[in-house]
Order: sequence, then C-alpha cells, then structure tokens
Amino acid sequence: IKESGTYVLQENVMYKGHHSAIKVKANNVTVDLNGFSITISKRRANGILAKNISNITLQNGSIIDDSKQQWAADIDLMNVNQASIQNISTIGNRNGLSIAQSNNVQVQNSNFSQAKQSAVLFDQSTNITFDNDMFADSNNGLMASGANENLIITNSNFPTAMFSNLLVQQVDGMMIENSTFGNQ
Repeated sequence: IKESGTYVLQENVMYKGHHSAIKVKANNVTVDLNGFSITISKRRANGILAKNISNITLQNGSIIDDSKQQWAADIDLMNVNQASIQNISTIGNRNGLSIAQSNNVQVQNSNFSQAKQSAVLFDQSTNITFDNDMFADSNNGLMASGANENLIITNSNFPTAMFSNLLVQQVDGMMIENSTFGNQ
C-alpha cells in the first residue's frame, strides 16, 4: 500500500510468498480485514508489515500462520507513530504482534495466541496501550524487551503461557489494571 486511504479485504487470502501479505508504506492508512483472514504459508512471511509511517489502523479480522516453522510476525510495526489495532486475532507465527521503535500504539479487543516466541513483543517503544485483549497459549504472553516507556494494560486476560504470561525486561512507567493472569 503506497497511498493513503482505506483498504477493505473482500475475501479470505492465502499468502504463499516469503515477504509480507500486506506491506504498508504510506501514512494515514486503514486496513479493514472486514471479518476475513489472511493465512500465511511460508516461514519468514509477515501478515501485515508497516514500517516508517504514521497513522495506521488495522481492524476486524484474523491473521493465521499455517507454516510449520514460524519465524516472522503476523503483524509487524516498525518505526510507526500512531497506530490503532482493533478486533484483530493472530494465531501462530514467531510473534503475533511485534512493535519496534514505535510510539502511540493502541490495541483493543484483540486476541494473540499460539506464537512460538511471544503473543506480543514490543521493543524500544513508548505509549503502548492494551485494553480488553487476550494473550494466550504462547511461550510468552506479552514481552517488553529493550528500553520502553509508558505501558498500560487494562481489562486484559493472560490465561496461559509456556514460560511467562508477562515478561518485562525494561519499562519506565507501567500500569496494569483489571487484568487476569492464569497459572502456568
């Protein structure tokens, strides 16, 4: 996607390439999966990659990694300023959602599960908010790596993880409210 605008998926997509099913290179983009799913079949493929942009919304669908060797992210945000992720489900891949060097990311009403490393991984990012989300059945539910600032988690559920439901290596300013953590 090289131009601003709203892009709406019209059917389920099976992506058999090695890069990204959807690559966002423009500012001010909404990707509405419209209740459909993107299924990834190659081990190093991303479902959605957004890099060096501002103001993106991802909403209303699923990204599923169907490969046997998961080495990428279902959603990969790199150096993104202002992102909204709503009503998204990720299943599989190395990380369900990867946020790196990004600012002002809000994630609401989404489910991240069965990731090989972390359901959600964020690194060197600021002002990250999770509300009413689930992080399940992955090695780590949510992992904060590197220097991060201002993490807010509310009304979220961490039912199961292989190693840690919440693994925080470095965060300056963190609030967790009305969230549940299951036994490991």
